[in-house]
Order: sequence, then C-alpha cells, then structure tokens
Amino acid sequence: MADTNASDAPSTNSHDLQALAQRPDGTFPSTSDLPTTLPSLNYTVRTRPRLWWMAIFWTVTLIDSCILPITLYFTLHNLTSLSPNTVFSIVTGAIGGLSIVEYAIRSWRLWKPHSTCRPLGDPSRWAFDFFHWIYSFAWLICMVELIVGSVPDEPYMRLLALVPATFLYVFGIQFLLFDFMARFGIRSPVAISSQPRGEVPRNAVFTLVEDVVAVDGAAGTEYRERLAARYKASETFRAMMQTMTMFWGWGALGTAVLTTVLAFALENKEVAYTQGWSVPFVWAMLWAAISWRYVERMLRVEREVWRGSKDVPV
Repeated sequence: MADTNASDAPSTNSHDLQALAQRPDGTFPSTSDLPTTLPSLNYTVRTRPRLWWMAIFWTVTLIDSCILPITLYFTLHNLTSLSPNTVFSIVTGAIGGLSIVEYAIRSWRLWKPHSTCRPLGDPSRWAFDFFHWIYSFAWLICMVELIVGSVPDEPYMRLLALVPATFLYVFGIQFLLFDFMARFGIRSPVAISSQPRGEVPRNAVFTLVEDVVAVDGAAGTEYRERLAARYKASETFRAMMQTMTMFWGWGALGTAVLTTVLAFALENKEVAYTQGWSVPFVWAMLWAAISWRYVERMLRVEREVWRGSKDVPV
C-alpha cells in the first residue's frame, strides 16, 4: 500500500506509532487520542527505480507464468515428435522459475539472522509471515496438480489448466474467511503475521500489504508498525482496505470458478488449457488497474477527511 503523500507528511512520533500499533485489535482510539499527524507509511512506489522494478518483475512474471506454459506447449506439440507425456514434463519443469527464485529469496530474508522484516512481536527465525505460509500452501497444491496431471502417457490437460485458478481459490477463500471472522468477532487460533494468536483478524488486504511490502518491497519491520498505526488511526483507511478485501476476494473466487467450469465444459481440451493459463492473468491485470485508481482516490479522500476532523498538518 503506497503512501502517495509520504514525502509531504511530517513523521509521527515513534512513541505514538508504537502505541497505536500495539493497541488490541477491535479497539480504536478516540479523536482526542489520535496522533497529531496522520501516521505516514513512509513508503511509496512512485519512485523511478521502484516503478522500473515493478514493470520488469511483472513483465517477467507474465511471461514465466502465463505466456510460457501456453507457447511452450503448442511449440513442442506442433513442431516436434515428442510424446504428450514428454511435452508436459518439459512444460511442467519450466513453469514458475521466477516464483521459485523469489520464494527462496523471501525465505532467506525472513529466516536469516538479524532479519529486519519479520512480523512484529516474534523474533524467532522461523517466524515466517502469514503470506509466506499461505503462498507455500498454494504452491504445494499446485505441485500435486502438476505432477498428477503430467505423469500419465496422455496428460490430464484439463487438470493442468487449473494451476493458476488454484492460487485464486486459496487466496480468495482466505480473503473471505478473514472478512467473515472479522464481522462475527471470531478469534484466530494462529498468529497472523504481526497479530498474535487469539485476536480477531484484520481484513486480508491489510495482512497481504503488510507482508509483501515489508519483505518483498524491502520496507522492513518498521513498515509493519507504521501500517498498523495508520490502520488504527484512520477509519477511512480501514474502510478502503475492507472494500479491497471484498473486491479481490469475490473477484478471485469468481474467476477461479469460471476458469474451472470452462476447463471441463469446453469441448476442445487445448482451448480449455489455454484459457486456464490466461483468464486469471487477464482478470488480475484488470483488477490491479481498478485498484490502483481506487486506492489513489481514497488516499486523497482520507487526507481531506483528516483535515476536516482535526485542525492539524497532514
């Protein structure tokens, strides 16, 4: 979650940030208890190096996880005499190379001694954040699908088409489950990143943003603290994240169901395979573009609301 006015906002006192970040979830400060400035995230993607890095990363990801599985299959199938089993053994081996490298880097950043990006309140080297665990779970399911689908002499193309949808099922269900737990005050039996076990989960977008920016975005543990302080100080910020949770949760689940139905309903299994590896990425790009515009607008609204409710600089 980028703070578009990070460079303009005075820094909130670190004591205020810690006090806000450590408040029990479900309890929010009254107006008189709010810090004198809107807590800054002190992070923005609107720098040339970060924008270039994002463009390169997502371009390579699109090639590696969408274009490659489709083009490599049709190239090997139509231009070689390799058996279907061999073709899909090669395709399966080539899928997700970038994701594996990024996963290894992420694991090291969290596990290494004196890590500066671990969740708040747990110094253990094995204190991987919640995104890491849920991402690992999704990859485990996908590996089973890839192995089961590619081993037979005639690979199960319709099953192999479901790999991207599996990620959408896992994250979509998680998003909606967190929302359900938050609405009904159900406490989590496990720690959720910086939230200790036994607290009602914050919305899932909060956890995703906290983990991805702190670790993959190299913003560190300080960002986790700043994000928690901003979340607890600003009702508009909480509402924005709640909207994004529902938007992405229902969108992911709906797209996963659509992809699954098409994978088994389409008569041509090659068409079914192609849509399975393309539709989720088209959806993700559309949702990301809409989210970018919405978040920018809501951050402006947040500043206006803050100015109207407190006669303090922002």
